[in-house]
Amino acid sequence: MLIRYFAAAKAAAGIEQETLEFSDGAALTDVIYHLIELHPGTGAGHTPTLAKILARSSFLRNEVALRDFDAPLGRADVIDILPPFAGG
Repeated sequence: MLIRYFAAAKAAAGIEQETLEFSDGAALTDVIYHLIELHPGTGAGHTPTLAKILARSSFLRNEVALRDFDAPLGRADVIDILPPFAGG
């Protein structure tokens, strides 16, 4: 599963994207918990931890909004993490 980080999520994770292995049927909730464990961060400076960012983020699965955090995901899915954006 490809995980792509944007904006503040990218800063907190320290990477733009990564590929992780999950079994078929894993849910977004499982992915989120794993990401928090993988990138605990300290929130040093002005960068919030990834856990705080994920709590406020929107998620896309294969470029479509994913609102059901318990929906089963596939191994080939692409998950985009979109934190709230400011500005206009």
